[in-house]
Amino acid sequence: MPILTILVYDYAGVPPDTLLGAEQIAGDIFLHAGVEVIWRPCRMVNSPSRLVECPDPSPITPGLRLVHELRVARHGVRADAMGYATGDLATVSMEFIERLQKSGSGPLSEILGSVMAHEVGHLLLPGVGHSIRGIMRARWTQTEWVLIGQGRLHFVPEQARILKAEVLTRMQPIVKESQ
Repeated sequence: MPILTILVYDYAGVPPDTLLGAEQIAGDIFLHAGVEVIWRPCRMVNSPSRLVECPDPSPITPGLRLVHELRVARHGVRADAMGYATGDLATVSMEFIERLQKSGSGPLSEILGSVMAHEVGHLLLPGVGHSIRGIMRARWTQTEWVLIGQGRLHFVPEQARILKAEVLTRMQPIVKESQ
């Protein structure tokens, strides 16, 4: 099974137990697609002792940035979006996640983990964008929220196939260097 390391930059100060739960949920979504994820903390606002030197995000180690709010809408992204992905970095708005939690969409870690998987999915599914169903759906309806609560919102099979192949392709430089 391919393994993907994702660099995590927590600029929003997400409580450690919430972030850990979200990483578990997002990791389970990727595992269902056939990819194991290792979450590597790089910048943690609430825990200076967990500050770790990390390489810049790259195709081999993409990054996930958690921010309080999306201050500037870039790349055609609405300022009220749950996040966006560009290059090798996915960004998630905690303000959006917290609004969803307060509206009764579910526990914070479930919402955050699902959004993390969605935004990182954009990095790994080049050119695919959104789908009409599954975790990559552009706008989640009540159906998706029920599936999130049941731990059953995943990448659709074709996306899972593409995602796994993409991670294997990205791993090739590492395999060649170790030989």
